Amino acid sequence: MRPILRRPTPPAAEPATLGLDPRRPGLDVHRLYEVGEALEKHRELKHASWVYLQAIAHDPTALPVDRQLVNSEPQRFKHRRIMARFVNDHLPELKRRVRTTGPVETEGTPKLFVFWEQGFDNAPPVVRSCRRRLEKMHAGEIVDLDLTGLRKMVDLPHEVHTHASKNRAHFSDVARFALLHRYGGAWLDATCLVTESVTDRLPELLNSGFFAFRYHDALISNWFLASKPGNYITGIVYQGLCEYWRRRDIDVNYFFNHHLFESLYYLDPEFAQVWDRTPDVSSHPPHALQRAMHDPYTEERLQELLQQSFIHKLTYKRDTKPGSLLEHIEQESF
Repeated sequence: MRPILRRPTPPAAEPATLGLDPRRPGLDVHRLYEVGEALEKHRELKHASWVYLQAIAHDPTALPVDRQLVNSEPQRFKHRRIMARFVNDHLPELKRRVRTTGPVETEGTPKLFVFWEQGFDNAPPVVRSCRRRLEKMHAGEIVDLDLTGLRKMVDLPHEVHTHASKNRAHFSDVARFALLHRYGGAWLDATCLVTESVTDRLPELLNSGFFAFRYHDALISNWFLASKPGNYITGIVYQGLCEYWRRRDIDVNYFFNHHLFESLYYLDPEFAQVWDRTPDVSSHPPHALQRAMHDPYTEERLQELLQQSFIHKLTYKRDTKPGSLLEHIEQESF
């Protein structure tokens, strides 16, 4: 089912106290957007939603998707709105390219793609531990990728490669959708710790042919993605990312690829049909262990966290504290 768009409740104190009256003739719409952004930055999200919706109601350039974005959540509305306009402008061409893109590989068992730019021998301890754990459960199913190997498997258009490769995260965002669209299987960030067989899970996850954990609605996590070869979502997201980097050499913000996914959901009914059939699995339980990495180790606490998901998103950006859960993960003493 498509998410029901919530009608935000106006805050108890309307923004007249901010010197704004949405009913005033000649209202400065740009000022309203600026106030909404300021409220958002101060985490006054209910007030920000109300102000954004007033701005949209008085903005002759507003699109229906603008209201959908705010009703989903007001955070990063400015950047999400930019991406919605990008998708709106280029959607017919993106859909045409998906239908004419090929080939896809349908032979063999699903592969698990794991990427570390410098190679796993030079990776941080937690990354190496995650990689060894993956190998124990999936011998022969893993495709290890460093930057050279990734470039060999993914033949990006020249201008896309030139612009996207300025940032490792953005380059890997394009690459993961390209790989999954052509080969199928799953993409795991190198800091993913598995506690069950991923390949055994794929049949139930790929009800729609695609899977991603989600925060809510069409706001996804992309550290673990799975797909059948040639799936519509992987194809059009890949084409959208390529079109973006053909035209620009800087991102809207770090999460612009997530904003692209969300905008495709609201603007492309074919995309929405696939995503609505995708199992709704929250991204929060797989992050529980990351939030607790520095907690003192006990076997009971570690097992409690591991049982929350078949896969856990960790991070390499934290120092290891003696006696912590992270130390035991790195030592693989569980």
